[in-house]
Amino acid sequence: MIKLERCNVMNFENAIRGARNPLNSWGRMDSSIVDGKFVFGPNDLDLAKRLCKAGSDHRKFIRQIFITVDITAPLYWWKEYDTYKVGTVANSTSTMHKIHSKSFEMSDFSTDHMNEETIEFMEKNIEFLENLRVKYNDTKDKTLWYSIIQLLPESYNQMRTCTFSYENAVAMYYSRKNHKLDEWHTFCDWVTELPYFKELFIQEYHGFWCITLKSDKAKNMKGESTFIHVRNKTMISLIVIAAVVLFILIMFFSFVPIGLWISAMAAGVHVGIFSLVGMRLRRVVPSRIILPLVKATKAGLKLSVNQLEAHYLAGGNVDGVVNALIASERAGIDLSFEKAAAIDLAGRNVLEAVQMSVNPKVIETPNISAVAKDGIELLVKARVTVRTNLERLVGGAGESTIIARIGEGIVTTVGSAVSHKSVLENPDDISKLILAKGLDAGTAFEILSIDIADIDIGRNIGALLQRLQAEADKNIAQAKAEERRAMAVAKEQEMRAYVVEAEAEVPKALAYALREGKMGIMDYYDLQNLKADTKMRDSIAGDDSTQTITEGGYNEQQ
Repeated sequence: MIKLERCNVMNFENAIRGARNPLNSWGRMDSSIVDGKFVFGPNDLDLAKRLCKAGSDHRKFIRQIFITVDITAPLYWWKEYDTYKVGTVANSTSTMHKIHSKSFEMSDFSTDHMNEETIEFMEKNIEFLENLRVKYNDTKDKTLWYSIIQLLPESYNQMRTCTFSYENAVAMYYSRKNHKLDEWHTFCDWVTELPYFKELFIQEYHGFWCITLKSDKAKNMKGESTFIHVRNKTMISLIVIAAVVLFILIMFFSFVPIGLWISAMAAGVHVGIFSLVGMRLRRVVPSRIILPLVKATKAGLKLSVNQLEAHYLAGGNVDGVVNALIASERAGIDLSFEKAAAIDLAGRNVLEAVQMSVNPKVIETPNISAVAKDGIELLVKARVTVRTNLERLVGGAGESTIIARIGEGIVTTVGSAVSHKSVLENPDDISKLILAKGLDAGTAFEILSIDIADIDIGRNIGALLQRLQAEADKNIAQAKAEERRAMAVAKEQEMRAYVVEAEAEVPKALAYALREGKMGIMDYYDLQNLKADTKMRDSIAGDDSTQTITEGGYNEQQ
């Protein structure tokens, strides 16, 4: 159930006058007020229709036509209505603070679509709510009040005094006219009965996918013309064609850099559009050529597209070369494009080289060890100030060569000093001698100055060498003495071998003498007793060095 009462429509006259403001056509106004109601004249009505046809941007005047109405509707409908917040105002009756001030009756609820079972349940619910209301009024127990609010059905009818414009009414009509809630159908039917609503909007509405056609054959029971919406296949075809054309245009503009060409022409760089297309065909990114060319032109350099493109195809950094040329021109350094391109293709950073020509670079060497003639080691650290020599940059040696040559010069200078003290007293002698040798020859740099940053005293290399030499001499002498001792021992062993060999002949001679009868058996036994007596004496004497004679030769007793 929905009720729309006490409706009032206002401000037609001011709205149509505002619609004529853009053209200052107030003199053509022919509307009037008859019996307190606004009546459109032919001129004003025709203007209003044309503006409504033109779309929401042109029909702004209807936003100034206001509608005020009292609407009584269930809560579930008000939730739908509340989605239209822009440009709408509503003052509603209370469903919270004053809910207990009036008794609950069946007429307070929308039950027009309920069956008998649900109506019976609704009656019990209303009776229960009424009991809660009575108890609350007697006890003022807040829990009862909360219970009433939380149990209040969505079908409870609430009245709101609403104010909105014709623009809001149009939006709600076309959004909700086919809604499944009957309340919206009632509302949309009421909207169509508003003054001049049908004349301005119903028959002139055009949807995006469908159009409104008047059918002479389609008549309803009252003889009124109806309007049908048919799908416009031609519109779909046009949209497909438009999409294809749009795709083609996108591909065209992605291949042909129109924006880049316009930017170049605006910057005073005259380059043809077909030249840009040719770059695309040669797989050259046009922006990497045109943007540096614009930069160079603005800086006053005379460069051509072919020069930059050739350098790009050779694998060079076009933007870096242009930046280097601009920097050299500002610094007054003579640098041609060919030389800059050659430096860039050689793998050098041409911009950094130009910057080093203006702002020299300081190279700090590591600690270089050098020994003076007195044997004292010196640790020397130097700072070398260099600037780029653009003439020798291609093919010239780099920083590592400079550092190596500086180290060589330091070693040579310190090594030729008689004493390390003279080096400590005059460290500038090192710088003078190194600069005099022209160590920057064949390098990509020009040495401006060599400054000795630090000299530290290291080891006494001379004393260390002398100690090592003494140790070596001692080891040599020991080796020679050991050699002589070994030879003496070998000689002694050789002589002992001769003695043992001679003694081995004695038993043979004794045996031969006994066999030939030249010696008796008693003589042999006397000899054996003599040997035993000698052995006993040697044992008693206890001489470690005593040698005993055995049948096998000499033995040493330890």
